[in-house]
Amino acid sequence: GTREGVNGILDYGYAILRTAVLRSLAAHGFIAAIGIAHTAKAGSFALADDVMEPLRPWIDRELKVFLEGGPRPMPEWMRQAVSVLQLEVPINRSKLRLLNAIDVYVQSFADASMTRMPRALQIPMLPRVMNPTIRPTRRNCCRTNDRAVQNTMRPTRLPKRGKNLLLR
Repeated sequence: GTREGVNGILDYGYAILRTAVLRSLAAHGFIAAIGIAHTAKAGSFALADDVMEPLRPWIDRELKVFLEGGPRPMPEWMRQAVSVLQLEVPINRSKLRLLNAIDVYVQSFADASMTRMPRALQIPMLPRVMNPTIRPTRRNCCRTNDRAVQNTMRPTRLPKRGKNLLLR
């Protein structure tokens, strides 16, 4: 059933991410029902759930920003949650909209899967430290003057139960 409160709001945001991941997986020829860590169940998309795990912080952060001004109506969150896909995110030493960065991420997963060689996945990760004076927006979500942070914006591996997962 539908959950209420913050968990229900998060579920809505995660559903948006999951849909974007499903679109990209289908475009790259994957069967989304066959997963890695999530168990395949009738009507589930286990691979999409696996692939979207490292993307959840984008929704978590957006919800935190959304709730800073106090309670707001769900239709406002629905608009803001969808806009997460338009945020500029760091990937491949450049910035792409999250929707396009998901395609780069899934392509890196496809490359690693097809070559059966250990390769780091190119995951659009949140920077480790954000300048607290800059509020994330579609244009500056990842802007920082901290060189140490800028140097950490590189591809990483998909985490699996506390360990790095290399596809073989």
